[in-house]
Amino acid sequence: MIIEVIYKTKNVFEPFDKDVIERGGYVYSTTNKLSAVYSAGKTSQIILKTGNLSGKTVLDVGCGDGTYTNHLWENAGAKSILGIDPAPNSIEVAQKKYASHKKGLSFQNCYAKDILEQGWHFDVAICRGVLHHVGNPKDEIKCVLNLADVVYIIEPNGLNIILKILERLSKYHREHKEQSYTMATLKKWIKDSGGIVEKSFYHGLVPYFSPNIVVHIGKLLEPVIEPIPFINALVCGRMFIKVRKS
Repeated sequence: MIIEVIYKTKNVFEPFDKDVIERGGYVYSTTNKLSAVYSAGKTSQIILKTGNLSGKTVLDVGCGDGTYTNHLWENAGAKSILGIDPAPNSIEVAQKKYASHKKGLSFQNCYAKDILEQGWHFDVAICRGVLHHVGNPKDEIKCVLNLADVVYIIEPNGLNIILKILERLSKYHREHKEQSYTMATLKKWIKDSGGIVEKSFYHGLVPYFSPNIVVHIGKLLEPVIEPIPFINALVCGRMFIKVRKS
């Protein structure tokens, strides 16, 4: 099963529910801007390529409006996918758009903690862009590790200087309470929570909502920059970590 984890933090979901009311979905999943489409698509392809989700049970924590959960369902060949999120408006949209007519795909308005307390367990948990929104990311990592055999964590790169500037100056980043972390910090929390990192890497040079010219340049540079140690840690926008419980 694949799990995408959602974290119980005060008011963490309110800005996202506001997005749903105003736009009918999340800002990054409803836009047709090339940079957002490309960056989100690349992350999804990495999950599909690395995850081997065929026949697995999946929990998608922090599934939001269900856009990326549905993409997994249509392309991964999973046995079942459950998307969870504490934002009620988001889950309502996800249920109406995707789950009402698809057997095996479902959504619940709850937290990862709730699923754990109910005794659920999955083959795989996906934590995509969740930890940088919550107040206690270390606790959330521990929760997810108790929910699945394998956990995939995808997070913004906390060493990227441009990203750190955006977190301070961008209205969107501040309203959505974004706080990115470094690969080293996440790996320490994973180790402290009883997890073992099996694979990790940096990827992506194209920021969301950047001009189209940045997309075209980034696509050319990514195959060159992404494999280079140290350089990739400074300029790539996202991190991917595969974890197993020890």
